[in-house]
Amino acid sequence: MLMTCICYIVPLLATTGAIELDQTQWDSGYMAVAAEMIEGKWLKIFLNIGLVLSSIGLYLALLSSCAFQIWGMAEHVCLPKFFEVRQKDFIPHGSGYW
Repeated sequence: MLMTCICYIVPLLATTGAIELDQTQWDSGYMAVAAEMIEGKWLKIFLNIGLVLSSIGLYLALLSSCAFQIWGMAEHVCLPKFFEVRQKDFIPHGSGYW
């Protein structure tokens, strides 16, 4: 959690310290515009690639956690047993699932 906070705060402080801050322009996507003003087009592209990869990672983490929530609810009989069925290839050997 500390590393996540640092990874958000340090670039934000660096950006606000490197350019003149106009709060009316600070909107969604302004960090990439600020990166282009500070260093050029390559930093904007690099930042946007990082944002896309981060969004994909967050989406996959959310998808995985939702799938396990449904499985857990079926295991505790809050949902029908159909949702508890898993494909045999993805069950770890030696686990007590079956």
